[in-house]
Amino acid sequence: MSGPDWRRGRLAIAVTFDEGDGANDVPFVLIAPGVPGAVTGRPADHYALTRLIDQIIGARPLRRAAGAPDVARQLGLATR
Repeated sequence: MSGPDWRRGRLAIAVTFDEGDGANDVPFVLIAPGVPGAVTGRPADHYALTRLIDQIIGARPLRRAAGAPDVARQLGLATR
């Protein structure tokens, strides 16, 4: 977090948990300079995180990520 990419808002830290319940829901924490401290109680899984990464880099979400919850919208983040 002390590097130049963090200070310029070009870096995020994502912490995901490896185990979920039977529905594959896993908690994750996203830390980034532009994240407003929002919290969502809606379920998300690895595919939701993959969709978020795809949205941020401007890629089309593939396969199961395409149908995953839109975490960016839930957290009020603008993506490309």
